[in-house]
Amino acid sequence: MGAVALVVVLGVALAGGDLRRLAAVRLRSAVLLPLALALQVLVVNVVPGAPRAFTVGVHLGTYLMAAAFVWRNRSLSGLPVLAAGAAANGITIALNGGTLPASAAALRFAGLQEDPTVFTNSGPLAHPRLPWLGDVFAVPAGFPLANVFSVGDVLILVGIALVLHRVCRAPQPAPLTADVDPLLSQPQATLVAELEAALAALRETGRRNDALACELALLRQAALADVRDLPEQRGAPVRTSA
Repeated sequence: MGAVALVVVLGVALAGGDLRRLAAVRLRSAVLLPLALALQVLVVNVVPGAPRAFTVGVHLGTYLMAAAFVWRNRSLSGLPVLAAGAAANGITIALNGGTLPASAAALRFAGLQEDPTVFTNSGPLAHPRLPWLGDVFAVPAGFPLANVFSVGDVLILVGIALVLHRVCRAPQPAPLTADVDPLLSQPQATLVAELEAALAALRETGRRNDALACELALLRQAALADVRDLPEQRGAPVRTSA
């Protein structure tokens, strides 16, 4: 799942998206998502032999954390699709005692073998509930990233792709029409829109330059203060330039 998500991210970059735009996104409770991922890695890969009550509780808790993160950032375009996938997985896991049911045929097709003595977040169950929402699809053995996956996983990846494309794509200027100025032809209106977008970008650059100039001025004042204080501490006269 994580490897496929990385492929989705690379696909956004190859499609012309600017991943640096992600730095401008202000997420609420952003710590919840990496913390939930770290806890899943803990119970699945680090301590899979821990008491089942602990591993199941932590596993379900990670979905609650993810749900809280999604709710806090629900206005972000594409996130509802991701939320639907996470909900499909989370509800199915909760109804099956902490494990997402996996099709035995899908596991064989992917060349995977499960160890019943340790905790796994996905595996075959004797009497699964909502089995169609479990890991019923598979990438066949021998292919890169061979694994089983669910409908919820597909929705999560689609949601990630939608969010990234929405955030990382370059903003397009709104086309002008005859209602704006009936004297402009369509090529002229397009040129005006492009010039307005360029001016807006220049204004944003100017604001950033002003902020940088203020920061540099503060640093210069602090540096001069340190230089003035140093001779005084040594008992030497202070020399300042006009």
